[in-house]
Amino acid sequence: MKQYQTTSIISLYSGRVGMSEAQALRRTGVVKIVGKGVYEILSPLRFKAGEVISLDKPDKVTLSKMVCLDPAESRPKPVVKKRVIKK
Repeated sequence: MKQYQTTSIISLYSGRVGMSEAQALRRTGVVKIVGKGVYEILSPLRFKAGEVISLDKPDKVTLSKMVCLDPAESRPKPVVKKRVIKK
């Protein structure tokens, strides 16, 4: 699981999520513990901006609302080559 920090409100509907014990205590009715710090989502849950969570494979929309905190994911921006038009 990769660690992310949310930049806006996100909603998760299924799957597994890693979060702190304090975060899980506020969501006891919608998650079930699976392992240390890993929880199964039982019903939709939301995270506010600034919360740190771990996910396996977030979808593109969810990923656009988060920043990856893992150093391996800090890739350089792709270089855009200018197109030369020949006359």
